[in-house]
Amino acid sequence: MFDYKYLPSKESVLLAAAIAILISEGLTTDEQNFLGNFLLSIGQNLATIASRNQLAETQKPTSKP
Repeated sequence: MFDYKYLPSKESVLLAAAIAILISEGLTTDEQNFLGNFLLSIGQNLATIASRNQLAETQKPTSKP
């Protein structure tokens, strides 16, 4: 799997822009809007899942020595 930790922030922005440009070519405006909103929805759901998992991890009881 791709290790995202080693992709610098500026390069990740450029990569995202390049992917968006490549994907949008040949799509109608309606198709671009749908795909963009769909991908945003995926991102929001991933962020919600990660947030919930992080909350669950921080609320795990710690063992006392």
